[in-house]
Amino acid sequence: MKASTGVGIAGLSLAIIGAILPIIGLWIGWVALIIVFIAALMGERGLTIATVILSAVVFLFLTPSLWMTGSLHVVTPEAQYHEPAVSQVTLAVSIVLLIAPILAMILFSTGKLALGKRKLPQDS
Repeated sequence: MKASTGVGIAGLSLAIIGAILPIIGLWIGWVALIIVFIAALMGERGLTIATVILSAVVFLFLTPSLWMTGSLHVVTPEAQYHEPAVSQVTLAVSIVLLIAPILAMILFSTGKLALGKRKLPQDS
């Protein structure tokens, strides 16, 4: 097994655990996406795509903190004048972390830029 596959499996496993845990699942999902970002930099493709798709489904359908983004001001009358910055930051971080592994996979999985596939000048 290659190192990139092992890192990808670790990221996918954390994404599955994050999908199951209700309170800290979002943060575990973020860690999983960071790990899969590293795997994508190493050249892993399949597990990167699987983890990003799983995390996107979890973030969209199973994470209430992202559902409430922009609509928390309805909950209390006092909050009408204050936008929920924490939820907006949570949404922004989630979007960036969902996009980062795909960009890394596209940009760095060519033979010369991937971390696990760098070629030395004398090998050319």
